[in-house]
Amino acid sequence: TLEELKQIGQKLESLCSGGRHRATGPMVQNMLRETEFLSMASYWLQLDLLDTDPENRLLQNQVTGIVCAVCAEFCRGNAKNQAPFLHLLPSLTKTVEEEESSSAVLIAEIFRGNLENCQQVPSSLIEKFGEIMMRSRRAGKYVPWYINFFCAIVTVGPQPVSENQELVIECLQKNRP
Repeated sequence: TLEELKQIGQKLESLCSGGRHRATGPMVQNMLRETEFLSMASYWLQLDLLDTDPENRLLQNQVTGIVCAVCAEFCRGNAKNQAPFLHLLPSLTKTVEEEESSSAVLIAEIFRGNLENCQQVPSSLIEKFGEIMMRSRRAGKYVPWYINFFCAIVTVGPQPVSENQELVIECLQKNRP
């Protein structure tokens, strides 16, 4: 059932972030990489919502949210796990506009702390996040995951990512109310 899947997802998130017994979070992340987790997550995240029967779209959105949440913890602070998700950006950006967007959180984690990935952020992705953020703001909603994305791509530790900083500043100025 969906409830059981949520519980499994929460357990995986917890294991990826904090580990258990002698296995640390990063150790669990590495173990998951050695399983079929990546291929199953990639397959699910590339499914097109429009190819789904309209009656099942809500369920698909809910499962996608669970998968994105687990993948975000799987990627957190782990460059080897972040890299395979770069090719999923086009699929992930299709679901980024949802009010409770776990795909936005996952997108931020693909880049967070990874200079190589941050140097590959498409300017169109920055623009999309800026537009969504401003639209949400005009609707009276506060959605921190869009701001978290900007924070994730403008610096890597003490190292600034100048091109991204410039693009984010331009985007925010362009979309300000």
